[in-house]
Amino acid sequence: MTSGLTNPERLALGRNPDGSFDALIEDCRACAVDELIAAHGKPVRTPEEFDALAAVVRSELPRRVAHLLKSVVPALSKAHQVGVLLDRVRGEAADDVREQLSSLLFAGFVTDLGTRRLADLPRYLAAAAQRLEALPASANRDAQAMDVLDRVYAAYDKLLARLPQERRTARDVVDVYWMIEELRVSLFAQGMGTRVPVSEKRVLKPSIRSADETIATRPTGRSGRISPCRRRRRGCVDVRATP
Repeated sequence: MTSGLTNPERLALGRNPDGSFDALIEDCRACAVDELIAAHGKPVRTPEEFDALAAVVRSELPRRVAHLLKSVVPALSKAHQVGVLLDRVRGEAADDVREQLSSLLFAGFVTDLGTRRLADLPRYLAAAAQRLEALPASANRDAQAMDVLDRVYAAYDKLLARLPQERRTARDVVDVYWMIEELRVSLFAQGMGTRVPVSEKRVLKPSIRSADETIATRPTGRSGRISPCRRRRRGCVDVRATP
């Protein structure tokens, strides 16, 4: 499972938010099991079907875990670079990047995010590093970009506050969170490119639509009162990639 890793890769994997290399492997294993079961694509209704699925999972698990370990190396390496830069930078921009970093890399991040979203982490973190490296010369432009983020996070918080619990993990709602990460790339590292076209307007539009559709379909008499999510954190939603 780890035999093909280079020394730099092992070093990067040792600096993980799960707390230890063994804990990271368990995180990757849980993610692999989840994704293998999801790939099965249908309910298991009989003992025979369960045994067949378990056999597939057991046979594929080592390969999938090894793949996940390799896939998190770039993100962990970039996170270390961002951490080094944060030791040298002070102010609101640095505080914002610290919060972004903790929202992307946390105990259980592999299982929570899944393979698809893990692939985007190095780009998000590279954009954060580029942002920090540009300071203090870019302080005015950074402040303007922060104003944009303040507006979209406020809209996102309002969206979450208006949603019933079961609606918060819907794909269109989770996608808004990730659109904001893409917006960060556009604001602070424009030359890096984004997965999809993104702007403040593009982020706000689905936020408003999701909330309006929820209100239109909410059962009569339901208050929908929800404690607001911590700003710029994943806390109120499961940000695992939807298939």
